[in-house]
Amino acid sequence: MTGSLSPGSKLSESEVAEVFGVSRSPVREAIIELERMGFATRTGPRDRIVAKPTVESIRDFFETWWILDVGRIYQASVQADEGDHVLLRNVITDLECALDSDEGSRVSELLEKFHRILYGRAQNRLLDRIAAENGKYLKWLTQLYLANYEDSPIWREEHRAIAAAFIDRDLPGLVDSLRRHILRQGEQIIQGLKFLED
Repeated sequence: MTGSLSPGSKLSESEVAEVFGVSRSPVREAIIELERMGFATRTGPRDRIVAKPTVESIRDFFETWWILDVGRIYQASVQADEGDHVLLRNVITDLECALDSDEGSRVSELLEKFHRILYGRAQNRLLDRIAAENGKYLKWLTQLYLANYEDSPIWREEHRAIAAAFIDRDLPGLVDSLRRHILRQGEQIIQGLKFLED
C-alpha cells in the first residue's frame, strides 16, 4: 500500500516466506487475500505480481466508490444532529485556513476529521467494511500516482458543496457533489498513471 513494491513486482510465495521466516501456507493465504482485494495478479500456479492498474480499472473503482459513498453519507446525514453540523462547518473553515498556511500534516488531519463526520452516523456495517477495503485501494492508488494533496478553488468548492448537502440532507446534492469530486480525483490519478507510463 505504500508503493514500495511497484506494479509488476514479483510476489513469489517461496521468496516472501523466506524473507519473513515463515512457512509458505500463511504467505499463500496472504497473497490470495491481496489478489482478492485487487493488489495482486496471478502469473502462474503459485506466483503473482503486484497488480498493474489500468485506466479502465481505475475508472471502475472510482465509479463504484462514489455510488457507495452517496448511500453511506446520506444515511449518516439523516442521523446527524446540529452538533455534527457545527463540527462540519468548523472543519471546513479550519481546513481552508490550514491550506492557506500550507500546513500539510494539519490538512491531512482535518481531511480525516471531515470524512469521520460524513461517515460517523452511518449504521450499515457491511458498507463500512466495503468502504474500509476501498480505502486501502484508494490509499494505494494515491501513493502510486498522486504526488500531493490538492488545493484548488474547485477542490475547496467541492468540499463545501458536500458539507452543505450533508447538512441539508440533500440526496440529489450529495449525488452531484460526490460524483464530481470523486470522479475528478480518479481522473487525477489516471493522469499520474499516464505520466509514469510515458
